[in-house]
Amino acid sequence: MICSPKSDSLSTKKDINRVHNYPLDDTPYYFTIHNSIHEIEDVWSDLCAKKSIFLSVNYFKAIEACPPDDLQSRYLLLRNSNDEIVAFFPCQLKLFEASDSIKDIDESKSVIDLRKSVAKRVKFHTLIGGNITVSGEYMCCFLEGLPSKRRFELTEQILDSYREILQKSGHPINVTLLKDVHESKSTQRLGIDHSRFKEFGVEPLMVLSLKPEWVTLDDYMASMTSKYRTRVRRTFKKGKNLKYRECDLDEIIEKKDLFYKLYMNVFDNVDFSLFKLSPDYFAEMKRHLGDDFRFFVVSTEEKGICAFYTLMNNNNELHAHYLGYDPEVNRESLLYLNMLYHMVELGIKGKYQTIDFGRTALEIKSSLGAEPQSFSLYLKHKNQIANLFVPSVIGILNKKTEWIPRSPFK
Repeated sequence: MICSPKSDSLSTKKDINRVHNYPLDDTPYYFTIHNSIHEIEDVWSDLCAKKSIFLSVNYFKAIEACPPDDLQSRYLLLRNSNDEIVAFFPCQLKLFEASDSIKDIDESKSVIDLRKSVAKRVKFHTLIGGNITVSGEYMCCFLEGLPSKRRFELTEQILDSYREILQKSGHPINVTLLKDVHESKSTQRLGIDHSRFKEFGVEPLMVLSLKPEWVTLDDYMASMTSKYRTRVRRTFKKGKNLKYRECDLDEIIEKKDLFYKLYMNVFDNVDFSLFKLSPDYFAEMKRHLGDDFRFFVVSTEEKGICAFYTLMNNNNELHAHYLGYDPEVNRESLLYLNMLYHMVELGIKGKYQTIDFGRTALEIKSSLGAEPQSFSLYLKHKNQIANLFVPSVIGILNKKTEWIPRSPFK
């Protein structure tokens, strides 16, 4: 995400004597390194409080309180010669072992064997520019009106410099990953095509635009063709035994083992995953984000709680976050699809402009009216020879989903 310069005259000068300053060669800039958002929360709250919940201090605090696997958070502040903050870079450090990330879901044994063979040889100590726990453009935030190409040049330079610093301090980083660049930002315009970064595609984000005339779910359904209206009614009929309610922090903590088991039901059936959430993730999100993080449970009289889903209030966008469910109830009651329609209803009632449904179940979400937004990731190995093989390796490991886009509206 690239933030616009602030319109007011907020001073960004701060006491920087307590941290080391690292100059960027041949530029008027230098940067500082921070191991926790707590070190810079005052200045960052001032600068980016309303940009996005995924760039907020409280969100970073929640991630730090319960990092997935062995993930470590870092923060880089870029400053100019006047000691003013120019840009903010949230980063992550993670050991990526491909053999831990792929699942044997593909039915073709030859494909499984090839992926396993490649995965055993892929072990990256990775510097991530951005955040692997959420999809979207949250790689950096510039506060000066610099051209796009210059922003990318500075992004690459600061991450290269930080990788070298990590290397000298005993962190053997061999790969840099840029997380999520929207398709509208061409590699030519950004200058990525002149760098050593290799592009690879990921599944698109599925985003539903909510029309202003949709005041109720009935309005949403009325805009559909008869075929899809019938499908919605059939889904509701199958899920008539499902009850929804919202949880508070105490209940999330009390039932965290149940919720984590439901989450793992979904996680274990994902073909490829870079990380696994901590059992305390949902409680920490609720603790730090309050009403901006909503946790819903779904239950039946026979099974009790059989599913949950979470939503993030991200300004005018409702962000569908992580969920979990009982596969048996899902088969019987179309549980997953019912939850999606419930999210649509909440989005309409909350007068949001869009709902970000994430990167899974693409065809199902397109049947709700969500449209794909394509992003690319960029990866660079420090070894120039190894870097030549990056596209081939990623192509084998990152199996694309075949799906047919649907359009439910008249």
